[in-house]
Amino acid sequence: MNYTFYVEDMSCDHCKQRILTALEELGVVTDISIDLDRKRVEVSSDAPPRTLIKAMDDAGYDAIMNEER
Repeated sequence: MNYTFYVEDMSCDHCKQRILTALEELGVVTDISIDLDRKRVEVSSDAPPRTLIKAMDDAGYDAIMNEER
């Protein structure tokens, strides 16, 4: 499944790397694309969205599924 999240407090390359690492550590993500300017994270994964959101939250970032925004 492909998911898109909005991450309001993601603003720099350090933020991007923390989110990337948090998602990769789940071991269930096949592709990640992060757009800092649009504060957007696109993820391909078989994991449920709540698992992906929790990983980003645990890394210190409040992620919202794009449809909720």
